[in-house]
Amino acid sequence: MSPLKKYIGLKRKISIIFSIIFLFLGLCFNSWDYRRIKGLLISNHDWYLTTKAGEEITKPDTGRCIAYIREDTLLQKRIGARTDTSVTCTIAGFPDLTKLKPGITDTLGYRFALVESNNPAKKQLIVFGLKNSKLYAHLSTILYWLVLSTILSAVLAGVLFYFTLRLILSPLQLLIERVKNFTATHSPQPLHLQPAGDELYELTSSINGMMKRIEDSIRQQQGFFASASHELKTPLAILRTELEVRLAKPDADTHNSVFLRNQLEEIVRLQDVVNHFLVVSQARTGSLSIFCQPFDIMLLLLQVFERLQPILHKTRLIPTLHFDNEIAGKLINADKDMLRIVLMNLLTNCTKYGIPGSRLNCTVSASGETNQLSIQITNAIEEESLNTDKLRNAFVRGSVSGEGSGLGLWLANEIITQHNGKLKILSIDQTFTAIILIPGLQAADELVMKENNVQ
Repeated sequence: MSPLKKYIGLKRKISIIFSIIFLFLGLCFNSWDYRRIKGLLISNHDWYLTTKAGEEITKPDTGRCIAYIREDTLLQKRIGARTDTSVTCTIAGFPDLTKLKPGITDTLGYRFALVESNNPAKKQLIVFGLKNSKLYAHLSTILYWLVLSTILSAVLAGVLFYFTLRLILSPLQLLIERVKNFTATHSPQPLHLQPAGDELYELTSSINGMMKRIEDSIRQQQGFFASASHELKTPLAILRTELEVRLAKPDADTHNSVFLRNQLEEIVRLQDVVNHFLVVSQARTGSLSIFCQPFDIMLLLLQVFERLQPILHKTRLIPTLHFDNEIAGKLINADKDMLRIVLMNLLTNCTKYGIPGSRLNCTVSASGETNQLSIQITNAIEEESLNTDKLRNAFVRGSVSGEGSGLGLWLANEIITQHNGKLKILSIDQTFTAIILIPGLQAADELVMKENNVQ
């Protein structure tokens, strides 16, 4: 399960900002609409009150004073001048509402309309009122739904905008994935887009051009790397042959023989370096070839340790080679030259970073019933422990001050992976351990029978 991201993606950021802007604008426009709706509703309500009051004032008089409350309606009416205080007409709990100003008045939980007759001989005043709770309840409902619809619209618009943006930027996401997978060994195919002329197309074209230039540069470097290694193989082989022929002569001078042997050792070392470079070049280009054939792993290890004797003598490391009984009489079906490179890399690293005078242990065994070869190399180091997580990556070294390019463990891991095996690297308690696991360990007679059947 991948760890949770600690950042918000660009699409989410844009969608959130869009939703906030949409919400702000929606609230502004809806508040303006609400004020207009509120004004229209109140005007309509006031018109209704004034109309009903006008209807009441035109009705025949039944007395000098009328006052009543029916459901949500209140009516107060009197005949006489406004200054005539002799005529009072009130309802319990209400004052004489005919003393209000003409027009609309909002008080006492009612909304009143006071209308005066135009007949000076028979002056009439009427107050017609309705409870204002329903009006304000309608206004509150309208405001609630306007705000709620704005918020829901902003959220829905943000979600739709996110998926729309995701659809529009899907080529960019594909480009990101291909750029992530861009390596020296696996160059991605360029991302093709319709020539729309927009910024995304320009970005894609620029990145495609950049990847093409990087790919060409890497190909040129690897081509030079492989060509130079091939060019060095022939003269080194000639020099080695001449030295071996000179040393094979019985009349060779003792002093010259020592000099020639030293030269021969350096040439052999250079040949190993050139072969190493060739294998690295193949591994970096993804063209590493494995040619498996059965051989005795014990004999190969003895040869490798024999080659390392001068280095072991200089570093004063004490080699210890142990073979389990299960290995006796068994052969491993693998690429002998490639495994030699792996063992040389691992053991050379041990000689570089090992503590002088300590032991260099190598244990070879059969891993359970899986016919798997196990080679465990252990040596003491000065550091308490090393960070082994990235040691199998290219150009990563265990020590900054150490020698080497950081390709040894990476190449060893590549070769073991090509054999369908595993390379485990551990470091704890001032000990460095490398474990090689390779399938294909079989008894010698079984391999012979298989070869006979093939023939």
